[in-house]
Amino acid sequence: MNTSRKMWRRIAPIVGVAFWLFVSATVVLAQGAAVQRPIEEFVDAQGTYCIDLGGGECLLIIEPLPNFMGWFSYSPDRAASVDYAGLVDDYWGGPFGTTTQGTVTERPLPDGRAEVNVRLHTANALTWVADGGNFNNALLFGQRYTDEPDDWAGAALGESLLQVKFINTAPGAPLPDLVELFFFPQEGQEVLFVSFKARADGTLREEYGVPDGTPGRVQVNQTGLYMTHSAQAPDGYLWPVELINLQVVGH
Repeated sequence: MNTSRKMWRRIAPIVGVAFWLFVSATVVLAQGAAVQRPIEEFVDAQGTYCIDLGGGECLLIIEPLPNFMGWFSYSPDRAASVDYAGLVDDYWGGPFGTTTQGTVTERPLPDGRAEVNVRLHTANALTWVADGGNFNNALLFGQRYTDEPDDWAGAALGESLLQVKFINTAPGAPLPDLVELFFFPQEGQEVLFVSFKARADGTLREEYGVPDGTPGRVQVNQTGLYMTHSAQAPDGYLWPVELINLQVVGH
């Protein structure tokens, strides 16, 4: 009897590990193996969605640039623009040297759709902040990209990290523009999670309450939880973190 107990104690951990591996393998096989897709497929899709106004005209939030996601805070009320896909840099012929790199992991789902995880790191991204949660309001930080500038003396460049998890219509389906995914999703597309962090050094503006051109820094931190059903998220999503912090640096 004692011999049997001792033997069981020795083999029980092995049996447990084997069972865990069996269950994990079963889950992976049920969902399908994950594959890597080029991050360029995601980057190239940004700025391509047309918010149709009719007659072949598309709504541009800030002309003349294509639309891309912006970020907001409500205490204080601010709007931050970070060129995470290099669209501004491309439009003006590459004055900032914006670069992108990252990964796209896609896993087939049992229902025929695909779960997609995107991780995008951007360097030398044009960054600016406007007052009042409206991108057309007075500047608080950096330089806006509206009409063609004489120079980019006030431009603030920074780094960002975007992470987004979503369900796409099928494995191998075109990766969406985030504007489409968040606001005009195709049938079968669902956002699950988004995180965005950015930091840039540049100049603060008079509207911030300091002399125009004062050295400053912005830090953006945003987290969105989707497909969340609770009293705090009656619409099915929740943004527990929405920060756009500005500060004076140096003396």
